Amino acid sequence: DSYCVNTYAKHPFRVCHHNRHHHSTGSLSVTTIDTIRSTGSLSIHAIVSVWIKSSMDCKKVYPKDSLDRLGDDLCQHLLSFLSLEDRFRCECVSKQWQRVVYETQTELTIDPQLMGSTISEESFETLLQKCENITRIEFLCFNDLNDTIIDSIAKHCHHLNAIYIENNFGLNDSRIERLFKRFAKQLKSIECQDMGPNSGDHNCIADNIKFCTHLTRLGNSFYNNMRLYRVVTGDETDVLFKRLTSFQFTYSNEDVKCFDVFVNRYQNQMKSMDVFIDETSEDLLQKSVDILMSGLSRMRALIDLKIHCSEKTLSDIIADQLRHIGANCGQLRRLSIDVYMRGHDSRHISDQTLWRLMQTINDNFHGLRRLRFSDPIPKPLTINVNDLMQTIDKLKLMVCLERVGDRNRLIGFSCSNQYVITRNITFKLMMFY
Repeated sequence: DSYCVNTYAKHPFRVCHHNRHHHSTGSLSVTTIDTIRSTGSLSIHAIVSVWIKSSMDCKKVYPKDSLDRLGDDLCQHLLSFLSLEDRFRCECVSKQWQRVVYETQTELTIDPQLMGSTISEESFETLLQKCENITRIEFLCFNDLNDTIIDSIAKHCHHLNAIYIENNFGLNDSRIERLFKRFAKQLKSIECQDMGPNSGDHNCIADNIKFCTHLTRLGNSFYNNMRLYRVVTGDETDVLFKRLTSFQFTYSNEDVKCFDVFVNRYQNQMKSMDVFIDETSEDLLQKSVDILMSGLSRMRALIDLKIHCSEKTLSDIIADQLRHIGANCGQLRRLSIDVYMRGHDSRHISDQTLWRLMQTINDNFHGLRRLRFSDPIPKPLTINVNDLMQTIDKLKLMVCLERVGDRNRLIGFSCSNQYVITRNITFKLMMFY
């Protein structure tokens, strides 16, 4: 236009800037490049290259389809593979790294072995200020958790929806009450492990769980589950936790009556069950195991089932009850059987027990896709892979079979490789470390 012509006539190599307004999209900044590429003459017919540049402020929230997000998104994804310690070490590289390095840090583990015997309150609060997207916290065997640390968690962890507590003596009743008062309405997962029989903390946790109405996963290994069962089942006939789909628990003789009520309430919504059959005493009745397995067979929505037991109990389960689960739970896709050592008379899964297990699964679990079994001190099995394939010929959907054992012993089937693929089935020979 005339403005550009006049400007060029006076200053042939001056950059011309325009701001053009588009009614449909708002203001768009159009800027010429810093140098004008001329044909060599001072004629007004010079060739000018124009660069269109977005004037959007980088501090604003970009649209999801904006190219301006490409740099941050890619950088954030690459930095997400770093450990928390490495993120602290690398945040000083650039302002962009400072901006995105903590965005994907969603889990925090409070472990004395990793953090030392004590936690600096100031350092801990700084950590939470940086990692503002924490959704899960694990409390592991820590004695020095004080009120200030709990207050920092309540103040900064706005997105917290999962907690894991393991044998933690630093969480007394008042601190547990404080955590639940702040996060009960948003918690979706609660797991409590190794809470001793003399600890009253599990009673406080059980009493506060009733306020967590959005729970989808509940796990515990309390020595006494009675109070927890009463909370989960409630006094009324209505289901208290309508979104609960995953439950982990320890089963003993005292749980028979409450477990039956639990099955009646949650049989149509429970998708994952993880049961540890407690055989610490000799008085575990076969009738109690039958009631447990009968209840599991009524969980028709089950997709994932894990059973932890001794080989003696496993033999009894295989005899009658396991086939009922396969026949009634048509949606079951993953089955895991972990055999733990009980005394010195049961050191490994015998070939006979394994053979019966595979035959029972083959006859009754036709929809199974993943099978995992383990024992703590296994021996090399004499079963050949080809023979094993014949025992699972009805499992057309099977894609993965795992056997887990001690790392210092040769385990698995009669094969030379650690991974054997036959008929699209992967046999994983895994090891404990």
